[in-house]
Amino acid sequence: MKSKGVLLISGSHRGRKTTTNSILDYLEKKLIRGDITVSRVQVPLHLHEGSFLSGIKDDLQAFDTLLLCFPLYFDTFPFPLIAALESLSEQSKNRLKGVKLFFILHCGLPEPTHCSGALAVCRRFSEERGCTYGGSAVIPDTGAIDGASVERNKRVRSILDAALDILQGSMEKDHETDITGKPSMHPFFFRVFGNPIMKHFARKNKADLFQKAYTQGFISGPR
Repeated sequence: MKSKGVLLISGSHRGRKTTTNSILDYLEKKLIRGDITVSRVQVPLHLHEGSFLSGIKDDLQAFDTLLLCFPLYFDTFPFPLIAALESLSEQSKNRLKGVKLFFILHCGLPEPTHCSGALAVCRRFSEERGCTYGGSAVIPDTGAIDGASVERNKRVRSILDAALDILQGSMEKDHETDITGKPSMHPFFFRVFGNPIMKHFARKNKADLFQKAYTQGFISGPR
């Protein structure tokens, strides 16, 4: 049975020019070229902007596949996305049943293992809500994109093309696959170059990397 279409959900709440939206720009163009109906929404920073949830509930009538793309925050989902999914599952419990979910996680760190906890949440959410887990793609080491187009980034583009192959396969039959992309450099070299860069930005922002807030009196208030 042909899919009714794909709803792309941006889990980044930092505005339009983000790595998440660069990834979704690429996916949206490719899906449209494949004659697939596509719509797209972005999670707001504050959920009291009620149009987001009401729009999602309406879209669930028109689309049978949801693709969630989000950045890893402290090894898990960004909080606005967590709040949005919790509210959506409470208000649209029956509408989510049978919907296919596909997840794309991207992380600024080179070790994809940081994404394992978030992937477990993705699977658990799919099971709890009666959705079909369609698969996922993990893209490590995406800090350099920062809102730029991924068209010229061969590494990221190849991961997204593989994700599209899985996504389109999951629309046609029961099929799930998790893929993990490779970083642009070995994690050892990332640390070698990353430490001086972090120290540079710390000096630039006059931050002391060796502060111990709880022992040096930097936290105000009752103790």
